[in-house]
Amino acid sequence: MMKNNVRPVDIARRLQISTSSLRNYEKRGLVPPAERLPTGYRVYTEEHVAYFECIVAMSTGFGMDITTSVLKKIQIGDLDSALWDVNNAQVVNSGDRKKIKEAFEYLDKLLGEHQLKKNC
Repeated sequence: MMKNNVRPVDIARRLQISTSSLRNYEKRGLVPPAERLPTGYRVYTEEHVAYFECIVAMSTGFGMDITTSVLKKIQIGDLDSALWDVNNAQVVNSGDRKKIKEAFEYLDKLLGEHQLKKNC
């Protein structure tokens, strides 16, 4: 085995996800296909680790649809399109954050008014 190979269990522990998640990400095409040993075990490399780290980091902020789209585009070398997907998702997330902030400010105002009436 080459020294840059990484065991699935080590990746899973490092990222605090299950080994079945790693297999599912591979099955869905989010990471390049892993080579297999004669025993059938997957052989992941540092490149796979980078993809798995990206999935974990991106999916919480962008969701799996954007993450999937971006990583598949990166694999085929369409970096410009992948970056535009990220850019467009950031614009949407920024708008969502603004709406959430406005909603919290409105709720704070209502709560303050309610407290004033309650104390009078």
